[in-house]
Amino acid sequence: MGNNAVDVAGQLNQATTNEPEAVKALFRGFMGDDEPIIDCGYLGTLGFLLVEHSFWCVTPLRACSLMIKRGGQCTFSSGYLSHINSQAFYQPSLIKLWVLLALIALGTFGIGLLATPWIVRMYFKFNKSGVVFSIGEGIPIYVFADRANLKNAQRAAIEIGKAKLNADRHASA
Repeated sequence: MGNNAVDVAGQLNQATTNEPEAVKALFRGFMGDDEPIIDCGYLGTLGFLLVEHSFWCVTPLRACSLMIKRGGQCTFSSGYLSHINSQAFYQPSLIKLWVLLALIALGTFGIGLLATPWIVRMYFKFNKSGVVFSIGEGIPIYVFADRANLKNAQRAAIEIGKAKLNADRHASA
């Protein structure tokens, strides 16, 4: 294994545009040179001021998640594909948002509806969609996504599922 140290700050801006090579560069800091990345992507942010950026990747061996906060906090988690025993995809209901908007409209005699775009944006900053992979007896792998990035989260679930199937086939051969 070589030195895989990555300048996270230098790669983050480019990776948040979902540039595959920049996202791969972020993950290479946590992997060996001999572990190729099959697919990866950017899934948006969580939070408001000190946002947390969410990334995913899959290799022939592992499913991985990377969360990077603007303040410098970095959380990497991975699980071996052979130990994934389930996955769950979550998208929150819009009913809470509708009720919130109705209460604001009633409480401000309709004037509060002018803030609807901001309210919707803030609602989705804290109510995330995503995928969670259960890893045997280990920690779950959470992959959070903005509602606008749900297709990328679905792609993550599909690609990790395909890689798991290939890993299981190789293990049984």
